[in-house]
Amino acid sequence: MISIIIPIYNVEKYLSKCIESLVGQTYKDIEIILINDGSPDHCLSICEQYSKKDNRIIVINQENKGVSAARNAGLKIAKGEYIGFIDPDDWIAVDMYEGLHSVIKQSDVDMVICGYEYYSEDGALDEKRKYPIRENEIINQKEVMNRFFDMPPTIRRGVVNKLFKKELLIGQMFKEGLHSSEDVFFLNEYVQKIQKAGVVHQPY
Repeated sequence: MISIIIPIYNVEKYLSKCIESLVGQTYKDIEIILINDGSPDHCLSICEQYSKKDNRIIVINQENKGVSAARNAGLKIAKGEYIGFIDPDDWIAVDMYEGLHSVIKQSDVDMVICGYEYYSEDGALDEKRKYPIRENEIINQKEVMNRFFDMPPTIRRGVVNKLFKKELLIGQMFKEGLHSSEDVFFLNEYVQKIQKAGVVHQPY
């Protein structure tokens, strides 16, 4: 199973599109953990409506504590062998988790990273930053670290385009109380534990 954790705050404009892209995944063995982090808009209502229609959806409602605390709440209850993170103003291709799961199982890697695209507020693809599709790769820990500093970024220092092994996340949480860069700290800690990673050059 893959557990997908989504921290939610003040994003009612985007949330339905995000959740729809998750429930429509071709890989069906998932749990979708929606953490409403004290959002003042209608996000909780939207989450609850989806949970009534799909029993793979779990809703956590908590007072506002920040994105790290929201993700940590999801990590504490996640049952999956693998963990994914999505931001609520993103959406993903329907075959993203099928593609990532296939690589992490078949290639015996500790993390899988995929490509990504940029879209405008009205849903138009940014052609100037279009992701270059090419052959997938298996890279070692050192090369993962090297690519964190690519410009323009190739694998990004965030968590949303990656799939993690839960067994390597035991005891690891996001640093709470930060105003930014919580992804960077989390990812740096995780990469210390890996041997190799798969890179899927598809903009999922």
